Amino acid sequence: MKKLKVGDEVLIRVLRAKVADPPNHLIGAEPKHSERNERQEFKWVKSRYLKLRRKYERTRANPRSKER
Repeated sequence: MKKLKVGDEVLIRVLRAKVADPPNHLIGAEPKHSERNERQEFKWVKSRYLKLRRKYERTRANPRSKER
């Protein structure tokens, strides 16, 4: 089997089939790895929120926040 590299073009033709071939191999998600990635993503999103919240959240001192 040839490995793809940058610049290779791939043509895919989708056909109808009554049955599908079984997968060649299965890779299950590792719970620890998945939880670690989720925790890292949470920390990153939280840091972005804390950094940007003043920009997007209205405060009482902001005159635009007065609802009429």
